[in-house]
Amino acid sequence: FRESAIISMSTQKSIFPKSTPTVGNCIAGQISVEMVKPKGDIPRRARLSPYVRITNGVEHSEWIQKGVFFIDHREYSGDGNERMVISGYDHIILTEADFPNSTDEWPRMDIDVVRDIASAIGTYVDTRTIQIMNNGYRINYPAEYSMREVLENIAAMYAGSFVMSDAGELLLVTM
Repeated sequence: FRESAIISMSTQKSIFPKSTPTVGNCIAGQISVEMVKPKGDIPRRARLSPYVRITNGVEHSEWIQKGVFFIDHREYSGDGNERMVISGYDHIILTEADFPNSTDEWPRMDIDVVRDIASAIGTYVDTRTIQIMNNGYRINYPAEYSMREVLENIAAMYAGSFVMSDAGELLLVTM
């Protein structure tokens, strides 16, 4: 959708669950978009990739991606339901599922476990995360743990938190 269809948009991302700095977090980003209702339907769990730019009305900067989100909820408003508000979350929300079954040899390297989780939720690991995760911690098979819990434990090992980057990749942010 182009600028003319967007009434307002906001994204919310944090590396801390509250205002107090902590480590070992895995926090989903959120988006809310109010827009003119488009012709046709927007599919459930449709992908939203917002881009922003700076302008003075004459000159414009390049467009910069600010995340990848998936529609979770929508509401319609206006006399003829001509407006809609879309709410959604990024890939982190998908880590609430159990860690996938694995026939790999365990224990495994921490970065390999993070790559497995990224693959399971349909994304990649940000290259900055790969550079940070160089301690080579060995992870035991996380039976009965969610992917989020596994990421939180790995984040704590590196004194950091997992979020999604603006490109929609799994990113470890360290203190």
